[in-house]
Amino acid sequence: AREVASLYAAAQVVNSSLRLEEVLRAIAAQAMDVLEADHANVALLTEQGEIVTAVQSGRAIDHLWVPARQDGVTRRVLRTGEPAVFDEVPEDGAHNPGLIASGVQSYAVAPLTIGGKVEGVLLLHSLRPAAFGDRMDLVEAFANQAAVAVTNARLFEEVTRGRHGLQQLSRRLLEVQEAERRHL
Repeated sequence: AREVASLYAAAQVVNSSLRLEEVLRAIAAQAMDVLEADHANVALLTEQGEIVTAVQSGRAIDHLWVPARQDGVTRRVLRTGEPAVFDEVPEDGAHNPGLIASGVQSYAVAPLTIGGKVEGVLLLHSLRPAAFGDRMDLVEAFANQAAVAVTNARLFEEVTRGRHGLQQLSRRLLEVQEAERRHL
């Protein structure tokens, strides 16, 4: 019941605001609360394919600022669109060294898929082992809410740009009409 209520709350936030950072921060906080994560962040891809952290929430984990490695889990999820979960984080070279240095014991990464294309990820980190393994459906549900928020914000930005362009054209048309009238 708590999980459903939290997803409902996240959906309400998505529907109540078009401010992307505000909505993503709320979704990350809801996911952290329900999934008992110590840290969450949402990373998005730029048009140039770079990964940028849009928001982070929870306990500050300094070492997580290590950039995503080319052969790392985050980039694999971005490439394949397949979520990933790790019940433990061994020092085997497969995981970002920042995770190990931060004491992260388990983590989950879920793609933010928009129009069939992966545009970002939701990452949840825990200082406890095996925190997310049996709850990936919920992790993915929060990632889907984040994807909806990104879509809404982008559409709003596009409409706003279009409206601004139309206003400029309208002003220019009035200027031309006024100049024509003076000329007659």
